[in-house]
Parts: sequence; C-alpha cells; structure tokens
Amino acid sequence: MTRQETVVGVRSNFFWTTYRMIVVWVVAMSVFAGLLVVVADAARFPAWSVFVLSVIVAPAGVIPLLGMLTRQIERVARHASERRPDGTVIPVAALAPSRAVGRELGLQVAGPNASGGSPAAVVVLADRVELWSGKDEPGPRWSVPRTILGTEVGVVRVGVANNWDVVWLSDRFRQLAVSPRYSPLPIEAGNNIDRLLQELGRDPDETRRNSPPERRGTVRIDRRFVAPFYLKMTGSNATAYLHEVERALVRASAKITADEVRWLLSSGDWRRMGMGAWFALAVPPEEVGEAVLEGMVESHRDDSALPLAAVSTILAGPDAIGAMKTYLDRIADEPRRDQSFEMVAAAIALLGGRPPVEPATWAVEGIEELLAVAHDLQQRFLAARA
Repeated sequence: MTRQETVVGVRSNFFWTTYRMIVVWVVAMSVFAGLLVVVADAARFPAWSVFVLSVIVAPAGVIPLLGMLTRQIERVARHASERRPDGTVIPVAALAPSRAVGRELGLQVAGPNASGGSPAAVVVLADRVELWSGKDEPGPRWSVPRTILGTEVGVVRVGVANNWDVVWLSDRFRQLAVSPRYSPLPIEAGNNIDRLLQELGRDPDETRRNSPPERRGTVRIDRRFVAPFYLKMTGSNATAYLHEVERALVRASAKITADEVRWLLSSGDWRRMGMGAWFALAVPPEEVGEAVLEGMVESHRDDSALPLAAVSTILAGPDAIGAMKTYLDRIADEPRRDQSFEMVAAAIALLGGRPPVEPATWAVEGIEELLAVAHDLQQRFLAARA
C-alpha cells in the first residue's frame, strides 16, 4: 500500500471533520438556549418551557450534521468517480488502527475518541484498490495492488458505545478499516459487508472463515451467537425454553463458522462455552470435536458442562468418556458438586463407560432429554446450512 505524494502533510480528515460538527452543534445549541432564556424572561414564560424546548430542539439539531457527513461521503465518491471513471466506487467511512497511520493518511483513529469516521471512497480498479478522501484531492491517499490486497472482516469501536462492522484492508505492512456506507446509517453496515467484499473481488464466506475471531471482534460474536440465547440454553434449560429461541438459533447457526465455534469453546467464559457447544452441532464434527472435548474438561459446572456433555456424546461418542471423567474428578469434592455430577455420570453410562457413581433415575432422564434436544437441533442446523 503506497501513499501518494500529492497528499503528504494532510492534517485534517476532511474539509469538515466530525469533531468540528460536534463543536458547531454544541455552540449552536448553547446560543439557542441562551436566546431562549432571554426571550422567556422578557415574555415571562415559565422556566420549564426553556427546558422543554431545548430537549425537543437539541436532538433535531443533530440531523443536519448527520446529513452533512453523508453529503461529504457522497462528494468524495463523486469526485473519485470523476477521477477514476473506469473503477468501481464504494462509499465508506474509513478509520485508522493507530495514531501513526491516522497521521500519515489523515484519517480518524478507531477507538473511544472516534466520531463518525473519515468520509472516504474505495475505488476498485483492474490492477489496484485505492482509498480517496479529502476535498477535491488530485490523487488517492493510498493504493494497494490487488495481487497483495489483504481483506478481513471485523468490528471496530467508534466512540464510547458504538461498534461498526468493517472490512480491514492491508498490504502486509499497514491496515485500515472501511465501513460501507451504501446506506447512510452505520447500523446498516453489517448488512452490506458481503456486497463490499464482492465488489473487491473477494468471496464473503471465505473471507469470514479466514478472519480470526479476535479481528472479527468479540462484541460481534457475543451479540450474534451468545447474548440472545445463553439464558435459555444454559445448563439443562434448553429442555424447557428452547422453543422461545429456536427459530433465531437456527438462523444464527447458518452464519457461524467452525473457527468461531472453537473460539467460543476455548474462551473460558461459561456463556460462550455453553453456546459454543450447541453451535458445534452446526459445523463439521472433525473441525470442532477436539475443542468440544477440551471444553468438557475445562467446563464451569452445570452451566456449560451439561450442553458440552450432550454435544460431546453426539459428536465423539465413547471417545468423550475420558473428558467427562476428567471433569467429574475435578468437581468430585462435595462442596463443588451440582446437578452436572450425576448427569455427566449418566452420559458416561449411556456411552457404555463406568461412571464413578451410579446415576440416579432423574439424572438419566435429564441427560436423555438433553440428548433429544441436541439431536433435534443438529438436524435443524444442518438443514439450515444445506
């Protein structure tokens, strides 16, 4: 990726940065509130009317600023189209991963201090990919040959509480994140990642598979595969509450990758490990079987142990007995036991092994119910991914 000499020394993200927009909004709202106070005092309006009007007008004042940012992206895209009429122009908000790259390319830096990203456009040409930004600049801010272009799907933090879906572009030496803006709303970026990748000449599914979960972002994985489901699917809850989340769970199973399942299982968090167990039923067993058994060994009591026991029984069969016994040895002391002790022992017995205790009838019935749920989910998952 090479920086063009024409933009050396660029300091601003654009002719109007989002920081300046915020300053203008704060100043304008302060002036407006001051005028309201003066007018209300002169007209003898009650003091609460100033507060009510300020609450109404202040959010409305953000709309023109958001519109201005959208127009800036459109202006960059239009300018890039004029300069590169034979290229495919993609409107984006661009972010640098570090201050050094941000200073060099004149881009906002991702993180809690970012606000809105830098208005930009990615131009896809026959031999290279370029990033354009700034007001009527004569050349791109950087360019990378398509033969060495690296792409990964990820999530970056923008501001205090926002996380954007992005595509990371690299040339082996530096990277930057671009969030598609076919729609002006950042929340729609996740729905347009595949379109951006296709216009870059990349296969979306393959790119996602090859993007490490850490790059894709734990927030995205938790948001899509853990948070909506774990309360209903933890421990033996699935036997009672699966029907409440089943449709959404099956839809999610069509999107998850084996790499993401392995990451969930190895995360050490009981919520992720439990959901990693269930989603392991959606991917090829040979790709996640070992991770399931390792998760069984390291499981956190019944929250994740019971889903892992059911899933490892299905995926590994008798080969899961060793992992289950190791788990039982770890929680054998009376103060550490919970219902998983007898239910995992029941799973060992069902596989033909010799558990350390004779499982009670309730434990055998409980693990059989959980196994029935797991078998049904596996069929639903595989049908959704077919």
